[in-house]
Amino acid sequence: MPSPTSSTPFPTAVTSARLQTYGFYIISTLVAVLLTLSTPNTRLWNGGSSKDDALTQNKDTLNGEALAEVLVSTALAAVAYYMVQGSDPGYITEDHVQDIDARYTGDEAADLDEVGLIVGDSSSSSATFDGDIEMQAKRRSNLSGSSSVDSGDDGDSDSEEIARLEGRMTWHGGRELGPTYKGISRKHCLECGFKPPLRSHHCKTCDRCVATFDHHCFFINTCIGERNHCRFWVYCFFQAVACWTCISVVNSGHVSAKYLPKNTSYLEKNGMVLVSSLYIWPLALFCTTMFCIHSFFAVTNMTTFEVSGGSDNIDYLKGTKECDLPFSKGIDGNLKLFCCHKDAMWSNFVGKNKWGPTVWRAPKRIIRDSEDWWEHPWENKYWSCC
Repeated sequence: MPSPTSSTPFPTAVTSARLQTYGFYIISTLVAVLLTLSTPNTRLWNGGSSKDDALTQNKDTLNGEALAEVLVSTALAAVAYYMVQGSDPGYITEDHVQDIDARYTGDEAADLDEVGLIVGDSSSSSATFDGDIEMQAKRRSNLSGSSSVDSGDDGDSDSEEIARLEGRMTWHGGRELGPTYKGISRKHCLECGFKPPLRSHHCKTCDRCVATFDHHCFFINTCIGERNHCRFWVYCFFQAVACWTCISVVNSGHVSAKYLPKNTSYLEKNGMVLVSSLYIWPLALFCTTMFCIHSFFAVTNMTTFEVSGGSDNIDYLKGTKECDLPFSKGIDGNLKLFCCHKDAMWSNFVGKNKWGPTVWRAPKRIIRDSEDWWEHPWENKYWSCC
């Protein structure tokens, strides 16, 4: 688990309750595993997979393969939990804000891409990013069958093409949205004493501004933001797998009415299955739901905070609709950002130790009828999910 630096001390609310958080997770996991192991007539015991043998199986003989499934899936979920619990979500300090102000002010800020993804670490370069934009724009142009400026069309066509190329530095192009959020910083945060970057938010529990804030998860007692969102998504996946593995074992112990011996009630043979299911099923459904929701956020470059707040409550989303996805870079670009670019684990793996918040800028234009469905999968010329 990443350790805090002197410039970004961990909030007391996180560090003071760390032992309680670990204890709660360990106990809840042990209960699920013990319920799974103690459920009779399951495939965990040799002979338990056959209903004819289920009532007379030798409970002293464990099925090693089934036991390994339960233990390995539980161990992977525990490792994923350890990697995200208490991790740095991207706490913003005054030094970060001053660095942003020094680098992106005046003309530089005006020239930023309108969904301006500027990588905060010192190894980034605007030239590389501009080239990435050019390649994305060229790929989108080829997919949609657009012609080039010098194709020999009349003046009106040239004007339209020039207008399109002028918008290539946005990820959306399209018509002006009207009055939208200006600048690359949010309003002054009274608690922190500075203006945090766009998409940041002050977490009341942590009492810190968090870059690309998603939510504060009380189950792991950790804020989820730019630097640990991917790990939280991975944790949801492994935790869901562990829960469904336990459920598959528990369900194999169910004995239907036609296999029950005479004078034996249904609850007598299936009572433990019902008790185990009542505990594990809600956990599995919750983890699966969380994994699906954050998978959507990964491919759209959105957050829980932005989706739940919407344009009515979040100032920098003013003028946008649900399917506009104002910060999207296309499915492939969003996944690259989510998995390989922003998370601290990847940065440490590739040797990028210095971190700075990602700088965003609200878009002025959004295309809602694009022919390029890959870059606009939720709303385009052919369909709309809104």
